[in-house]
Amino acid sequence: MNHEHVGNAAMNAGHRQRPTRRRSLSAWEPVFAAVLGAAIVALVFVSQNHWRRGLLGLGMALLAGAVLRLVLPTRRVGLLVVRGRVFDVATLAVLGTMIIVVTLAVPVPGS
Repeated sequence: MNHEHVGNAAMNAGHRQRPTRRRSLSAWEPVFAAVLGAAIVALVFVSQNHWRRGLLGLGMALLAGAVLRLVLPTRRVGLLVVRGRVFDVATLAVLGTMIIVVTLAVPVPGS
Protein backbone atom coordinates (compact mmCIF):
# COMPACT_ATOMS: atom_id res chain seq x y z
CA MET A 1 0.00 0.00 0.00
CA ASN A 2 1.26 3.49 -0.84
CA HIS A 3 1.61 5.40 2.44
CA GLU A 4 2.24 8.70 0.65
CA HIS A 5 -1.23 8.55 -0.91
CA VAL A 6 -2.91 7.84 2.43
CA GLY A 7 -1.02 10.68 4.12
CA ASN A 8 -2.01 13.18 1.44
CA ALA A 9 -5.66 12.17 1.61
CA ALA A 10 -5.70 12.59 5.39
CA MET A 11 -3.94 15.97 5.15
CA ASN A 12 -6.29 17.26 2.44
CA ALA A 13 -9.40 16.23 4.39
CA GLY A 14 -8.69 18.89 7.02
CA HIS A 15 -8.10 21.66 4.44
CA ARG A 16 -11.34 21.80 2.54
CA GLN A 17 -12.05 24.92 0.58
CA ARG A 18 -15.10 26.96 1.42
CA PRO A 19 -17.63 27.21 -1.35
CA THR A 20 -17.67 30.68 -2.85
CA ARG A 21 -20.86 32.65 -2.42
CA ARG A 22 -22.23 34.60 -5.33
CA ARG A 23 -23.56 38.05 -4.61
CA SER A 24 -27.03 38.95 -5.66
CA LEU A 25 -27.54 42.02 -7.81
CA SER A 26 -29.12 43.85 -4.88
CA ALA A 27 -25.89 43.43 -2.88
CA TRP A 28 -23.70 44.53 -5.79
CA GLU A 29 -21.23 47.10 -4.56
CA PRO A 30 -23.61 49.86 -3.38
CA VAL A 31 -20.85 52.39 -2.60
CA PHE A 32 -19.17 51.96 -5.96
CA ALA A 33 -22.56 52.02 -7.69
CA ALA A 34 -23.41 55.36 -6.02
CA VAL A 35 -20.12 56.98 -7.09
CA LEU A 36 -20.41 55.55 -10.59
CA GLY A 37 -24.05 56.66 -10.84
CA ALA A 38 -23.14 60.21 -9.83
CA ALA A 39 -20.34 60.25 -12.43
CA ILE A 40 -22.72 59.02 -15.13
CA VAL A 41 -25.31 61.68 -14.26
CA ALA A 42 -22.56 64.32 -14.42
CA LEU A 43 -21.45 63.08 -17.84
CA VAL A 44 -25.05 63.22 -19.06
CA PHE A 45 -25.05 66.91 -18.09
CA VAL A 46 -21.86 67.36 -20.10
CA SER A 47 -23.44 65.64 -23.10
CA GLN A 48 -26.49 67.95 -22.83
CA ASN A 49 -24.23 71.01 -23.29
CA HIS A 50 -24.15 71.86 -19.56
CA TRP A 51 -20.45 71.12 -19.40
CA ARG A 52 -19.58 73.35 -16.44
CA ARG A 53 -22.29 71.88 -14.21
CA GLY A 54 -21.47 68.38 -15.41
CA LEU A 55 -17.73 68.65 -14.82
CA LEU A 56 -18.26 70.18 -11.39
CA GLY A 57 -20.54 67.23 -10.61
CA LEU A 58 -17.92 64.78 -11.88
CA GLY A 59 -15.27 66.39 -9.69
CA MET A 60 -17.60 66.22 -6.70
CA ALA A 61 -18.36 62.54 -7.40
CA LEU A 62 -14.64 61.77 -7.41
CA LEU A 63 -14.13 63.71 -4.18
CA ALA A 64 -17.05 61.84 -2.62
CA GLY A 65 -15.43 58.59 -3.72
CA ALA A 66 -12.19 59.68 -2.03
CA VAL A 67 -14.01 60.44 1.22
CA LEU A 68 -15.92 57.15 1.12
CA ARG A 69 -12.71 55.22 0.42
CA LEU A 70 -11.08 56.98 3.36
CA VAL A 71 -13.78 56.44 5.99
CA LEU A 72 -15.36 53.09 5.08
CA PRO A 73 -13.75 49.69 5.65
CA THR A 74 -12.13 48.11 2.61
CA ARG A 75 -14.71 45.33 2.41
CA ARG A 76 -17.54 47.89 2.07
CA VAL A 77 -16.16 50.07 -0.75
CA GLY A 78 -15.91 47.25 -3.26
CA LEU A 79 -14.49 48.27 -6.62
CA LEU A 80 -13.20 51.60 -5.30
CA VAL A 81 -10.30 49.55 -3.96
CA VAL A 82 -7.53 49.62 -6.54
CA ARG A 83 -4.34 49.71 -4.49
CA GLY A 84 -3.79 50.77 -0.92
CA ARG A 85 -6.06 53.21 0.89
CA VAL A 86 -3.58 56.10 0.65
CA PHE A 87 -3.07 55.64 -3.09
CA ASP A 88 -6.79 55.34 -3.81
CA VAL A 89 -7.76 58.38 -1.73
CA ALA A 90 -4.93 60.50 -3.14
CA THR A 91 -5.72 59.57 -6.73
CA LEU A 92 -9.46 60.24 -6.43
CA ALA A 93 -8.90 63.48 -4.50
CA VAL A 94 -6.30 64.83 -6.94
CA LEU A 95 -8.39 63.95 -10.01
CA GLY A 96 -11.57 65.41 -8.49
CA THR A 97 -9.81 68.58 -7.37
CA MET A 98 -8.08 69.09 -10.72
CA ILE A 99 -11.35 68.68 -12.65
CA ILE A 100 -13.02 71.28 -10.41
CA VAL A 101 -10.07 73.71 -10.59
CA VAL A 102 -9.78 73.51 -14.38
CA THR A 103 -13.55 73.87 -14.78
CA LEU A 104 -13.63 76.97 -12.59
CA ALA A 105 -10.58 78.42 -14.40
CA VAL A 106 -12.45 78.60 -17.73
CA PRO A 107 -14.08 82.03 -17.95
CA VAL A 108 -17.87 82.21 -18.14
CA PRO A 109 -18.92 83.63 -21.52
CA GLY A 110 -20.49 87.06 -21.27
CA SER A 111 -19.00 88.06 -17.93
